[in-house]
Amino acid sequence: MIKTPFRFLHAADLALELPIEGIGGGTSAELIEKRLLDAPLEAARRLFQQAQAEEVDFVLLSGNIVDPNTSGVGPLVFLVEQFQSLAEAGIPVYWAGSDHDGPDHWPSAIHLPENVRFFRTGSLEEFLVAGRKTQSNIPLVRLVGYSRLDQRKIRSASEFTPDPSGLYTIVVVHGAIDLKSIQYRGIPYWALGGGPRKMFSYKPPQLAGPPAKNAKNANFEPETFTVGNTEEEQLPTLVHYPGPTLGRNPKESREYGGTLVDVDVHGITTLTMLPTTPIRWVKERIELESGASMKQLRAEMQKRIHAFRSVKSRDDLMISWEIDCPGGVLPSDLRTGDVAEPLLEELRTDYGLEPPICWSVSITTTLPEFQSLGIYDQKTILADFLREVREFQQHPCEPINLLSFLPRDYRELPFGKKLPLTIPAKFASYPVLKRLVFGDSKKELTPTEEIQLTNLRKKIREVHRQDRQRTLQSVGKENSDVEKKKVKKSKRQRPISAKMFQKLEKRQQRVQNILREAAALGWDMLADGRQQTADGRR
Repeated sequence: MIKTPFRFLHAADLALELPIEGIGGGTSAELIEKRLLDAPLEAARRLFQQAQAEEVDFVLLSGNIVDPNTSGVGPLVFLVEQFQSLAEAGIPVYWAGSDHDGPDHWPSAIHLPENVRFFRTGSLEEFLVAGRKTQSNIPLVRLVGYSRLDQRKIRSASEFTPDPSGLYTIVVVHGAIDLKSIQYRGIPYWALGGGPRKMFSYKPPQLAGPPAKNAKNANFEPETFTVGNTEEEQLPTLVHYPGPTLGRNPKESREYGGTLVDVDVHGITTLTMLPTTPIRWVKERIELESGASMKQLRAEMQKRIHAFRSVKSRDDLMISWEIDCPGGVLPSDLRTGDVAEPLLEELRTDYGLEPPICWSVSITTTLPEFQSLGIYDQKTILADFLREVREFQQHPCEPINLLSFLPRDYRELPFGKKLPLTIPAKFASYPVLKRLVFGDSKKELTPTEEIQLTNLRKKIREVHRQDRQRTLQSVGKENSDVEKKKVKKSKRQRPISAKMFQKLEKRQQRVQNILREAAALGWDMLADGRQQTADGRR
């Protein structure tokens, strides 16, 4: 039983060195460059300010906080300042580094405050943490973890053990882990990093059902989540990834931040999200009537932006516009870019340079739907294409067979059953070959067909070997001897390729050039010697 309740902040993947991406180009983008570069630092500042405002007992950082090799000095100095602010509030920080931000990567010239404690690299280390508000030094929590050496999966969970005296234990580490191996370890909280915001909870062994039905997974965690109850003798297991502190491109439009963890005297754990992102990515859809003009579109976009600004928020908005206009020239004009780019630049200049910033990232249009089915009946290339697309849309499970469009030498048989690329015509009537190429390719081969296929391979290779020998004899005895040696070394005998013919022709051409050069230099003896040798052979 826990004697004193406590709370802590769990955060990971601040990645202070990574910039914001996907805001578009243009001259106005340079004017907000500094604001975007400071966004990761602003998210971290909000995180640590909330840690002080919530009066947490300690802070856990589960890796990927900053890469000293690529960040430069600025983010490192900023981080030290934030740690110093936590030290003044009496809040210790426990940091389990990833493969690039462990204690071995931190520059020795920049000193961390005394309240920051790194976990060792590569080997387990323990810390006993006392409550910040308690007068005694009796520990409330036992921390176990280590900093990573590489990006491989976390080692087996068997090395993490609960405290023998029943002290509340927390594992702090960065990376992926086998969830099945930690279900019954008896450790109530796993503070992990290196993944999107998600969590898994497992009941104690005496209350748990089958493992597959025991886990609760929340990839998009609600703002508050509570695990445990007063009737359980053993605490449940909670595995949590807090995720990044901000989204860095238009695809990352969800909420980001750290996690405030409260543990009461009964061991009931409550997770509360602390939002930190200073930039919100918004996808705004505008539906216009057919034949709408550019003036109407501009007025609607300005109206939406004023609505965003009316909501008092200190966050910057990055808006991706999606225009739905069923007809007229406006959709085609926007798709060409000649109209969209000037409109974007105008919106950015008017609303994206002064706070509250509403930056227009892009303008896209929805593809028009065909109002009439008559186009499918036309005898045009477009109609042929649309009919094929409609067929696959109506039957999505139907496999797409492209085998008939490939040259015969490039066809691959199913089940990984490889045959020589060129199959002689006399073998085309073999049942197993018809079955593989033209029959039901989803059905596995029977043992009899496997034997037939093996014998077929041998026969085809023998035909290829005979053809190869005849080809080699036609290019001359000297070259034939060389190629015979290669045939003996080769495990698979294939017909001579066009590339090999080119190589032989180059070799003959090289010999002729040498003879011409010798004759030009007056080395007639070489030619005379060759003639005498030829006469002697006759």
